[in-house]
Amino acid sequence: MKPMSGDWMLTINFLQKAGINSLSSGSSVHSNAILPSASRSYQWSLLIGFVNTLNTALDSPIHPACPARCNLNRLLQETLGKDPLDMGQYYRIFRTCRIPGLPEDSAYFPEPTDRSRHIVVVHNNEFFSVTILDENMRALDENQLLSQLRFVVEESPRPTKTVGILTSENRDTWAKYHRLLSQDPYNTKLLDVIEKSLFVLCLDGPAPDLGVTDKQSISGLQMVHGGGSRASGGNRWFDKALQVRSNSGKHPQDLNYSLPTVTFPVPLKLEFKLTPEVEQGIETACKNLDKLVADFEMHCSTFPAFGKDVIKSFKVSPDSFIQMALQLAFYR
Repeated sequence: MKPMSGDWMLTINFLQKAGINSLSSGSSVHSNAILPSASRSYQWSLLIGFVNTLNTALDSPIHPACPARCNLNRLLQETLGKDPLDMGQYYRIFRTCRIPGLPEDSAYFPEPTDRSRHIVVVHNNEFFSVTILDENMRALDENQLLSQLRFVVEESPRPTKTVGILTSENRDTWAKYHRLLSQDPYNTKLLDVIEKSLFVLCLDGPAPDLGVTDKQSISGLQMVHGGGSRASGGNRWFDKALQVRSNSGKHPQDLNYSLPTVTFPVPLKLEFKLTPEVEQGIETACKNLDKLVADFEMHCSTFPAFGKDVIKSFKVSPDSFIQMALQLAFYR
């Protein structure tokens, strides 16, 4: 689906910048979530609750008094002072995806009637479609989900080189290989599964040496580029608007604890048919990503002195305050 005419800022500032890569354009970095370092069971409990609560809210009957299509009984109407704000962006939290193209990219935006019930789980650079909602759009129970995760881990025991790394490439280059992949109808179906999934869950292995020691910076760098092609750089689909990265610092084989026997939908492994040209493109993408990683530095820190309440007390917008601070830092 092409962006609506009202999304001209998205088109001009984002989709038309086809000459850069997904990492520098921030196609998914800003919306990556990092699950806490806790047991897999607890992590998935958080994820299940998040998906089920928000999906229920978005799929509720339309409230006649809310032109933005939100349900006031489910999602609290946001306001600017006394003026109500458009809530339509909440329909873009799930399923949204950037689609590479020439001369510019496009975006898939879901309609409220879209009923995707699957996510895509990536482990060792292998992609799987995993059903997390039943026919009534309710979350499967935790044991069913954990059993699917275990299946994914068992079916992808070793790192491979697959198409995920291509999403880190220059946008024009990725558009070329996306078109080559799409020449095969089977590949087109697999791309559609990924692009229309609720979100992508990345099960990463141990973080490599990224030149930093604090957990915030390590997590930030993993979120941005995955550590390169030899780590989790290919364990991504950078075009996806919402990626959830799970990394406890150990291998996902930590799922090897006892689970009750349950019936669960078997995850579908997404195995693309690759031509020699696409395989060569994957090799080149690995080298290009590693160059970007080597040239990228970032340090994450927390500023504890004051927060938005103090800024507002000066009758200054917190957003404007941060923007001015960034400009001053660059100037100095």
